[in-house]
Amino acid sequence: MSESLQEKIEDKIIDYINLSASGRLIVFRPKEKIKGVSLIVKKKGEYDSLQVQPLSQNSVVKTKIFGVSKKKNTKEVWLCINGQNKTSNQTIFKKEINVDDFKENKNLYFIFSFFNVLKQDIDDYMCILSPEQFKKSADIKEGGIYSFESFLSPDKKDKYSKFLINKKDLSKFLLKTVLA
Repeated sequence: MSESLQEKIEDKIIDYINLSASGRLIVFRPKEKIKGVSLIVKKKGEYDSLQVQPLSQNSVVKTKIFGVSKKKNTKEVWLCINGQNKTSNQTIFKKEINVDDFKENKNLYFIFSFFNVLKQDIDDYMCILSPEQFKKSADIKEGGIYSFESFLSPDKKDKYSKFLINKKDLSKFLLKTVLA
């Protein structure tokens, strides 16, 4: 997949997350390259830029003295975006992935999405699943490579149909996952 197609798909996914998240989520690309991670999603207010500046000696530090507010423990979600051009309604999304590369992060999710070149938009439905779900569902090939093949359509049932999500519901799924 070309970098421009990958970037278009990521941009559309960011748009759909922001559109329905009502400002509750922040989506950004990792500052440093993380193998297989395209986007990171966090609850608003928990974005941590890696450029933290040390306090100088003349700094004023704001402290809270009237009690401690309890913060819900949240996590960040890493998204591995896999996109492909859709040429017709009969197009099957095919991708091979070495899942062992991703076993370190339990907050990772694979997203498989078609990109419609004519509409310049991602399809209405995409598949989102964790590496564990992917390993259970995908066909295994030699060398720990897993094969994903799906129409990514609710009309055409396959073993990934239960992982299909409408692009407008992606932020709801991610919000539940971040707060879980």
